[in-house]
Amino acid sequence: MNDSNHANKRVLIAVTNIEIGGGAEKVATTVGNEFLKRGIKTTLLTFYTTTREHTFNGKRISMHEATPASILGKLPRALGRIWKVKQVCKEEKIDLMISFLEESNYYVLLSKLFLFNKTPMIVSVRNDLRNYNWLYKLLIRLLYPLAYKVVAVTKGVEKDLRENYSLKNTTTIYNPVDLEMVKRKALEPLPYDYNWLRNRRPLCISIGRLTKQKGQWHMVRAFVEVKKRIPEATLVILGGGPYRGKLQKLILDSGLQDSVFLLGKHKNVYPFLTTADLFLFSSVWEGMPNTMLEALSVGLPVVAADCGGPREILAPQYAENGTPAYPYHGQNGMLTMPLDSEPIFLSPTTKPLSAAEKMFADAVIEKLTGLPSKSVEERLRSGDLATAPFKLAKIIAKWEELTKN
Repeated sequence: MNDSNHANKRVLIAVTNIEIGGGAEKVATTVGNEFLKRGIKTTLLTFYTTTREHTFNGKRISMHEATPASILGKLPRALGRIWKVKQVCKEEKIDLMISFLEESNYYVLLSKLFLFNKTPMIVSVRNDLRNYNWLYKLLIRLLYPLAYKVVAVTKGVEKDLRENYSLKNTTTIYNPVDLEMVKRKALEPLPYDYNWLRNRRPLCISIGRLTKQKGQWHMVRAFVEVKKRIPEATLVILGGGPYRGKLQKLILDSGLQDSVFLLGKHKNVYPFLTTADLFLFSSVWEGMPNTMLEALSVGLPVVAADCGGPREILAPQYAENGTPAYPYHGQNGMLTMPLDSEPIFLSPTTKPLSAAEKMFADAVIEKLTGLPSKSVEERLRSGDLATAPFKLAKIIAKWEELTKN
């Protein structure tokens, strides 16, 4: 690719959807909006349209599909999507295409393979590959060598792509943190219906979809142990998803109905974060978790299980090589041993805590003991330091560099 007049290049960003709550969806719209600010002509292509979406300030083309329930439901639409990618590239005179998430990546590269789409393509891998199914892994081996560049969300993911998929066209670009936006949204008031949270101390918070990947059953089970040591502790979990009913029953069965609350989705999570004392993260596999970066950006300490991306945030010296001794005490929080991926919706009285869950609980207790009192302003200042490697300008500069080469 020629690096002259890169600001005049036409870029197409493809992602399955831009629903609020998705980390990759947020990054895709952020990159697109920042490109527009820099004079790069950017169009967004999505397959699905949802009710609550991130804002994109440029031209958007959507196939307006309803989200199917299974992979089989997506197969009949595959040919139409592949054709749509080729058509948009031709009609919009696209010079470079950037795709986020595997589903979108595959359709983009299939348009190159079967429809001879000559547009240079960058695909971005947003999650830990170890938990992908056999079909996804096969498609990565077959299609990703066709990409101009494969962008990994962490160094660990890039290492996996190089060593286990023999890819040589890789690089790493972390998720960005827009500190100016964080400061603006963090100073907005907590929704009136949740003002009661200000009287709950200490207050733990977690944010994420209620799915197997996020492992919130571990967090709930561990909180039984936390309550034994710190009876006044409260946990709130923001997010929606298919595990809500099972988690609610686990909360009741564990006797935590007055201490653990599922609060659903919220567009602005920052007032909740600034109200809390500690952020908890229990994923069983992960790329680069935006929610953890959001917590750190407001100066909130973290307890996280080692599941991929959190290691690069809390123990960056172990990003590619070695394993930290657990629990690892980092500057911005504690990293505990990996949690099991098999869901357990049984109270600890029925099925005792695993060693990993017990370590997670002990780390929460340790961090909640003797928490320093800081104002929101003080915490925001410490958040600047904690998220320095992820600052928006630095990350967008790396994406912009790819449009020049």
